[in-house]
Amino acid sequence: PDTDSPALFGLPENIERAVQRSSSTEITNQLRSLSISSSATMKFDRELWKAQLGPIVEMWSKIATMDLSSAGRKSGKAAEKVQPVDGFVQQENAMATALCAFVDSDIRALKQVVFGSALITPANYAVGTALMKGEVPAAWEKKWEGPENVSKWLSVLVVKKNALNEWLARSSRGALLDDPLTLSDLFHPGTFLNALRQQCARRLEVPMDETKLISAWDRSRLSGCAIMVNIEGLVVEGAEIDHGQLVAMGPTAPEVSTVPTLSLAYVASTHADPYAGTQSLSVPVYMAPSRESHLIDINMPSPGDVAEWVLSGCAFFLSVEA
Repeated sequence: PDTDSPALFGLPENIERAVQRSSSTEITNQLRSLSISSSATMKFDRELWKAQLGPIVEMWSKIATMDLSSAGRKSGKAAEKVQPVDGFVQQENAMATALCAFVDSDIRALKQVVFGSALITPANYAVGTALMKGEVPAAWEKKWEGPENVSKWLSVLVVKKNALNEWLARSSRGALLDDPLTLSDLFHPGTFLNALRQQCARRLEVPMDETKLISAWDRSRLSGCAIMVNIEGLVVEGAEIDHGQLVAMGPTAPEVSTVPTLSLAYVASTHADPYAGTQSLSVPVYMAPSRESHLIDINMPSPGDVAEWVLSGCAFFLSVEA
């Protein structure tokens, strides 16, 4: 045959889809670098900037409909009365509001330069030239490293901010953990899990380093835990989940597939594992398919040879967004 079977290398049958995605991403990046306008290194041309930046300015004005008046405003609650996870949500929402306000201020200033008569400044120029290249301005990326494409970066920023409004509303009602949560809504999901661990340790009256994370696809397996959180929206690559177990994917299966709601809890280190007595596998959870940011590992039942699942690169992601 012209090509080797993925099974010869212990890879899932649908690995070709991942190869195609990687190749297309590389080509897209190369084309983007070739399409960088030479005008970015030239003197400011208002008409050229108006033509190239108009769509970005218009897009932001359509999607950025959130209230930014609370930027920098702090909660009136005493810090000692706020549970760790609720305190995290307040800080995360404040950070999102401040970031949106920062971006909004830059775009408004740029709009006054391009569509008005304001004079361009070095800061305006830096933001404008980056946007003309389709890149995220360095000042924005320093505050949050999101998607590389600026249009996607702006869209995801607004989606997260709107989601955090709901997180804050649930938190204010004392109902944050009552319903499933989507960790991809957050800018700092790892910090949320640390806050959850701290809250569980307080409830258990043990040090944080004497707790561990357990998980199960069947929430009844965690029924005895002091605090439990249900996570939805995860996707898996390299396998599928069937009745709470890993199963192989066929050659025509999508590159990633959604998984059922996962229940998580931090318990005392002496607490029995939900899958004790069965063969299990520790599967990593990453922020995105790039696998650059590792979040946690979860144990789950794994029929067959554990080494085969490891070799297949099985992993979970919070989101399919790069």
